[in-house]
Amino acid sequence: MIRIIILFLYMSLFLVGKTYNIGDKIDLKVKGLGEDKLAESFKDWDVEKVETKDGYTTISFRGYNLGENEIILGDKRLIIELSPTTTPEEVEIYPDFQDSENKFYQREIPYLAIFFILVALTSFGTLIYGVISERNKKPDVKFLKGMSKVNEINWKQNLSLLLRSYIDGVYNTHFLSGNYEVVGGVSEEELNFLNELDYLKFSPNKDGNYEDYKERTMRIFEKIKLEKERKGNV
Repeated sequence: MIRIIILFLYMSLFLVGKTYNIGDKIDLKVKGLGEDKLAESFKDWDVEKVETKDGYTTISFRGYNLGENEIILGDKRLIIELSPTTTPEEVEIYPDFQDSENKFYQREIPYLAIFFILVALTSFGTLIYGVISERNKKPDVKFLKGMSKVNEINWKQNLSLLLRSYIDGVYNTHFLSGNYEVVGGVSEEELNFLNELDYLKFSPNKDGNYEDYKERTMRIFEKIKLEKERKGNV
């Protein structure tokens, strides 16, 4: 707990006062928190990379929600404020138009037609945004997006994390908390594979074939996905 508190104070001093724009990459170094707690802390962020070295875990992530964003680390709260990428000066392109002497008026402008066009465009944009947002929340999409970022350096940490997160998303289980159980398309064979990944993750000197473990992870994903689709069609 002392390590967490000391590191939290260090992170607060580092992050407070810095300005981050939406989509900026943020690197955070943490010590004293397990991987499952970190996964829960950063579930609302777009995590790009997780690396562990010399007892410290470095998380690289991005955020896309304007304003204050909260990260819970143990019993501490970290606030990161994200700003828009445009400035008031950029938004106010023609400040001279605020002066009534510089304004001009054009008669017979079809204001009603313009209003309905704007309403239609806004409604369409809102609909598209809702569809995309809902799609991004699906476990399949999140899993495949995460797998696209797995490489030979971070696979020992990320394969287990992505697979357990996917299983929790499909079956509403608690694999991320370490509570493994046979459920749906997850049999004893899959549980043994997860235990293998955990062993590799916590044994940095233990070698493993990256391509082999990645392929086995994808096979389990496809199996669960097929079982889910089959059950949905019954």
